[in-house]
Amino acid sequence: MRRKVKFWTLAADAKTRIVIYGSKRVVEELSRFVADGGSLVPTEGRDAFAAVVEDMRKEAGHGNLAREAVENLLFGPRGSLATH
Repeated sequence: MRRKVKFWTLAADAKTRIVIYGSKRVVEELSRFVADGGSLVPTEGRDAFAAVVEDMRKEAGHGNLAREAVENLLFGPRGSLATH
C-alpha cells in the first residue's frame, strides 16, 4: 500500500512539473495520451509516449535520438517481456 501511495505521489509530481514547465505542445500531447487511456501496452500507446519524450528532449535543447534508442530505454526492446 505504501509503495502505491509513493508511486502516485511521484506521478502527480511529475505531471505537475510537466504542466508548469512543459511547452504548450508537450502538455497537449501528453494530455491526449492520457485521454486515450495512457496505456503503454499497445504499440500506438508506446509510439505516442515516445513522441512526447522526443519533443521534451528537443525543447530542452538535447537534440534528436533514434526512435529505437528511446523505445529501448523506455520500454525494452520490441518483442521483449517489457513490451507485453
